[in-house]
Amino acid sequence: MTIRSDYTAALIDKDLYLLGAVFSSIEEEYINVLKSDIATHTNVDVTTITRLYHLTDDEVNRLHTYEKEYRAYLYTYIEVSMDRYRELRILARRYRDESRRIIYTKIIGIILVLAAVVYLFTITFFVIPPENVQIVNTIGGMVIGCTVQSLMQYFFPANKKPNDNENNR
Repeated sequence: MTIRSDYTAALIDKDLYLLGAVFSSIEEEYINVLKSDIATHTNVDVTTITRLYHLTDDEVNRLHTYEKEYRAYLYTYIEVSMDRYRELRILARRYRDESRRIIYTKIIGIILVLAAVVYLFTITFFVIPPENVQIVNTIGGMVIGCTVQSLMQYFFPANKKPNDNENNR
């Protein structure tokens, strides 16, 4: 078990559910701030886990009073954590959607390149009936022209998106 889950378990064991929820969701940099705030308002030492398991009834009552009086303050810690997780979930969803789009684009590109290579291989090494030579030459020119244009667009894009770093300057 981690230290955070031990704190949560010790607080829940004393029926301090709101403080347990706060300790389970609070960010690491605010844990010491919360501990010192609790110590300031209640004169209860909650710095160690063993101390939490050996709280007296009077100290538990003071912590219950602290929960009731500073309920809105404690909820802000939980809300910040929930907002952070919500933002992370949105970023993960965006990343997943972008990676899917990129994969489909690459698959379609690979299929088109393979089709072009097979077509060029076919018209180069197989006999073409004389009545179809013009059509084959036209399609071959289009395939070669599109391939060159696509390669030029890939390596030298005309409309390149600016990086986020450039936007922040």
